[in-house]
Amino acid sequence: MSLRVPLPETGLPGLAPLINGSLWDRWHSEGRVFSLTDRRELFRYVRLKPDTSCRLTVFDRDTQGGFPPRGFRVDLYAGRERALVAFAKERGGFVDEEHLAVVTPFPNDPKIPGLRHCYRSYRLRRLLADLLEERFPRTSWRTRRSNLQTELLAYKPGRRAVVRVEVELVRGRAERSQVSVVLKLTEAGRAEPLHEKLAALDVAIPFGTVVRRPRLLGFAADRQAVALEYAPGTPLRRLPQSQWAGALAQAGRAVARLHAGAVASAPGIGSAGDRRSLPELAADFRHLAPFAAKRIEEIRAALEQLEPDHAGLIHGDLHAGQILAHQDGALLVDWDQAGRGPALRDVGGFLAHLEIMGARRYGGPFLRGYADESGAIPAERELQRWTARMLFVRLGDPFRRLLPDWPERTLALLGRIEELLRLGVAAG
Repeated sequence: MSLRVPLPETGLPGLAPLINGSLWDRWHSEGRVFSLTDRRELFRYVRLKPDTSCRLTVFDRDTQGGFPPRGFRVDLYAGRERALVAFAKERGGFVDEEHLAVVTPFPNDPKIPGLRHCYRSYRLRRLLADLLEERFPRTSWRTRRSNLQTELLAYKPGRRAVVRVEVELVRGRAERSQVSVVLKLTEAGRAEPLHEKLAALDVAIPFGTVVRRPRLLGFAADRQAVALEYAPGTPLRRLPQSQWAGALAQAGRAVARLHAGAVASAPGIGSAGDRRSLPELAADFRHLAPFAAKRIEEIRAALEQLEPDHAGLIHGDLHAGQILAHQDGALLVDWDQAGRGPALRDVGGFLAHLEIMGARRYGGPFLRGYADESGAIPAERELQRWTARMLFVRLGDPFRRLLPDWPERTLALLGRIEELLRLGVAAG
């Protein structure tokens, strides 16, 4: 089954046959991969570097809760030598030299050393013993092997994986404790800075004050793993729409408390910002959508003039997936990109994500909740400009989701960004 997705011009011989052709079916007929029924739902994390490489993941929907879930990482290359060198570093899988594709079964990922530990029970128990040592000393507690369960929450190949682990610990013959842990597993060299940042956040925002968030549990340098307490709550997407307005008002109040009550000068907390600069993003977007290259460059130039307001401590990557509805109010998760920055980056980023979701009308309840807590709604001019900026950062989302109408959606996003920039100028 093909997706029939319009594809940009690239030097990758495997991209079109994989997405719009029968390449996956051919691999399946050779007994190398499982069959697919709906590629639109199963292809995930499409990361395209024009004329260089493309990476995506494919998971079997029927094994998403498995141990491990059945899936593959597919890396497509523009050059034969690079494909062969990449394959030589893998454990298992195969290389398709005709299409310069390297296909590796999950959870093999040489850049995330801790990932394979999560799917070997004895290694996972040892890892948890290290991470939970402070709260559950191994001299007193032990994990029950039969009650160890895992769930893959997120996976960005070569960068990080997030795994939820349910573990039962026992002490003596009668005392038991059920613990739910979120493991953040990173590429080499990333876990220690993340742990330092999260520990610094504990100083800037003492746990149980200002805003609800997951508790930091531990760190294992040799496995590049950071552990946090699992935060119970309901993601916005899973709530009935009748409850969205109330949940978003709670979210607005929580974000306002963060901006008002956090200490931005805490040691170990750097600046929050885009992972890539606006010129870098614009260059990729122009290659992806050459039909809108001029508009993309004009928007980039306008956004470069955006001056940030006072820099306090912000979440840094605020969107609907980072806020969980809870009976005690909104809970903010995934603080990996927290740092010093303008409060409007959080607010504009959240509004931008609502637009991407097609839920723009719910921006009102979020802003009212923010104003109720902070005493004022952000200035309209700057709010519109920051929403435009954060929409621009997400301009590649329709393609990354392999939507068949991604060119039209990209043009619609550009039109909305231009509209917000015009409104921002008019409001000024």
